[in-house]
Amino acid sequence: MMDRKIVIQRATVSRDAHGGEVLTWADYKTRWAEVQYAGGAEGQAANKETASLTVVFRFRHISDLTEKDRISYDGKYMDIVGIIPEGRKHFQTVQTEFRR
Repeated sequence: MMDRKIVIQRATVSRDAHGGEVLTWADYKTRWAEVQYAGGAEGQAANKETASLTVVFRFRHISDLTEKDRISYDGKYMDIVGIIPEGRKHFQTVQTEFRR
């Protein structure tokens, strides 16, 4: 049941006035997707409490989607950690991780 709207975002790198790199995210594709929450974890990094949530999306295939892209859904930005094509590349399942 693909009834949730997601936005695939792609990063571009530009230079600021001092020559430093600036990473900017832009909307790339919009898709209707099935969304499943697969679990979460808590821990510590650099003396700071961290939490992550794994979210799996299933939607129509995007041939050039990579782990460098991210998904915007429900006001959150989720890093892509795995892409699994389905069938004859009509659909794909994408595992993401949201960290706070």
